[in-house]
Amino acid sequence: MVDSLYKPTISANTISSPLALAFLGDEPLAPTDRTFQSSSECLLEEFGVLQSMSIGHRDVDATLDFHVFEVQDFDTLIGHPIENFLLDALTLGKLDVHLGKEPRSYVRNSY
Repeated sequence: MVDSLYKPTISANTISSPLALAFLGDEPLAPTDRTFQSSSECLLEEFGVLQSMSIGHRDVDATLDFHVFEVQDFDTLIGHPIENFLLDALTLGKLDVHLGKEPRSYVRNSY
């Protein structure tokens, strides 16, 4: 399992570069020039974006992009674990995603 966070204020899934390189080192990173301001007001440069990563939690699958930051300590990237983000999908049969101000629902298809 790779630890990652969803940061609702920036609407992005984030992961630290040590974790991304250790567990997903063969995956190519898309270039980016974004920065992230930590709670201590330090600007952190984004290492790149892992695009279209397939993740699963129980019987729910999702394809997400992860923004990789050069961070050693996840306390800097305060957000919600992705597992909590997916919990309602198990009981409701759909995944509600809030990106910016527009909520989107994805209904789980039965096979």
